[in-house]
Amino acid sequence: MTADRHRPGYVRRRVGRALLAYGVALLAGAAVLAVWWLTR
Repeated sequence: MTADRHRPGYVRRRVGRALLAYGVALLAGAAVLAVWWLTR
């Protein structure tokens, strides 16, 4: 599994996936906040 790290594009794919997860979490948080704000 360590050989997989040295393949080109590995780091970029990992960073991209992390950014995607962060964006999804941010959108989910914003949606929850909006719903709470509108229904309070």
